[in-house]
Amino acid sequence: MNYILTLIVLCAFLLTSSGDGQINTNPSSSEFAIYFLKDSLITAAQAEKLPLDSLVLTSDPLLSEHDITSYHWSTHIIDVQPRIDSILNAMGKWWYKSAGVPFVVTVGNQRIYLGTFWWSYSSSLPPVTYIVVPTSHPKLSYNSFCQQPDKRNDMRIHDALVKENKLLE
Repeated sequence: MNYILTLIVLCAFLLTSSGDGQINTNPSSSEFAIYFLKDSLITAAQAEKLPLDSLVLTSDPLLSEHDITSYHWSTHIIDVQPRIDSILNAMGKWWYKSAGVPFVVTVGNQRIYLGTFWWSYSSSLPPVTYIVVPTSHPKLSYNSFCQQPDKRNDMRIHDALVKENKLLE
């Protein structure tokens, strides 16, 4: 039964995440957010080779400040609401993609960096910043093999999390 409920939650999120791919710039929109790419067939390695601004995002974020209870700046661990917990755990169990599932971290209408959801049992290393799934406490991780610079400590992210009262130093 838990499996069915988790699958329904994940499917409902994915079905409602279609749209024009533009970041919502409404002033009430989230400051810090993580968006999936609208094209679910693009891998992290393919996305890494494209300009960040050219990637088309889903209309709604996977994760916004409303889903975060706290963000630990020194470790980049994010404590999340149960809804996100369910999605990430379902993703880790039932949605395996050997090339990862790319996402974009944003602050307001600014794209900060590309990341990917990755599975711990994958035989390869992620090419960009990553979150291992399944997880109850997502951690934005970075390895030295990444071709991109580590942008997890971007001050725009820091300032947005402070403003949202979510940051734990």
